[in-house]
Amino acid sequence: MAKYYYAAGTSPGAGDLIDWTDNGTGTSFINTDVELEPGQTYYTTVIAENGAGLLSEPVSSDRVTAILFPCPEDDEACLDDGVFELTGAEPPGGIYSGPGIEDGKYFNPEAAGVGDTSQPMSIRVKPASS
Repeated sequence: MAKYYYAAGTSPGAGDLIDWTDNGTGTSFINTDVELEPGQTYYTTVIAENGAGLLSEPVSSDRVTAILFPCPEDDEACLDDGVFELTGAEPPGGIYSGPGIEDGKYFNPEAAGVGDTSQPMSIRVKPASS
């Protein structure tokens, strides 16, 4: 395939959450510019384009319902703390994502860099341990 396009919305094929977006040759995406409503059902739809510019029929995902969950309290880490496991979010079994997150459940302060990072929880990374 030459490229893929995706959209996301509240019904199959809809783009009311994320309008059609050129994803290049990427077969996955992360979009952090949207805010999901707890309890709302969402769908992702994909169209492929071949080298001749012909588009496939749209294919939509199964429904996904957004949930609101309490997270662990904010935390602080230092660059030299090393990688540590994130725990305490409810419901269990979810994954964390974002800067400094590894394998969906570990936080690497050095990879995140100094400053505030907001994941499902907020972690402040300080330059060094004192």
